[in-house]
Amino acid sequence: MNTPRLLLAWLCLLLPSVSAAEPTQPPELDFQETYGGGGADNLVALVPTREGGLFVVGTSGSKPDGNRTAPLLGDISDFWVVKVDEYGNKLWDRSYGDSGDRTYAIMSGAVATPEGGVIMVGAADVDSKS
Repeated sequence: MNTPRLLLAWLCLLLPSVSAAEPTQPPELDFQETYGGGGADNLVALVPTREGGLFVVGTSGSKPDGNRTAPLLGDISDFWVVKVDEYGNKLWDRSYGDSGDRTYAIMSGAVATPEGGVIMVGAADVDSKS
């Protein structure tokens, strides 16, 4: 039967033309912005909002300075969420964590909820004196 050889020959002729296609242009930049304060701020995820903006989520060791207005909830780090519109303008920021000596939080992921919010996942460690 000659069908497999014919199909293989056709694929071999097609592949060089696919690989020789023009390279695609990178997408246009929608916005470029810096979020954070004077401490160590680490991006974990960009989660799209229903309105077309983003939740910028990560772990932060910054006190309120720079463009961070949320308090640092932990003396080392906390979860930090910034909601921005489709142009990158900050709408609000929130911090999540626990206060205490030597308290830190490390976020490992985030996903959107059907209701339009965001769920964050991570770990925290509190060194209490009790």
